[in-house]
Amino acid sequence: MKKILISSSTLALLVLVGCATSAWNKYPIKVHPDYSCFYGGPEGGTRYYIWKCLGDKRTVVKQSGFGFWTASADKYESACTGKTEIENEQNLDPEQEKCKSKGHWQTEPQPSK
Repeated sequence: MKKILISSSTLALLVLVGCATSAWNKYPIKVHPDYSCFYGGPEGGTRYYIWKCLGDKRTVVKQSGFGFWTASADKYESACTGKTEIENEQNLDPEQEKCKSKGHWQTEPQPSK
């Protein structure tokens, strides 16, 4: 019988993967974003969900992932007439080829696994 040894760092990573929350569960926004932009490749990358004016704020939700690993989502807001901090930092432009109108977004939170 073979014994399987798991390092503490591997175990910590597995726990973090299990605790990751999808963006729409962390920020249950009931309307689809105006744009969704993806930067990365087949193995992983970062998706930005952009609402031009949600309520009275321009809103961007950012979520990164790699394979089965998903990082916690972050939300950025600014005045509807401006750009958010993350849009300026990453030079995000919804008119770019990497962005599309009406990106995938769950409008109802999904049950946690």
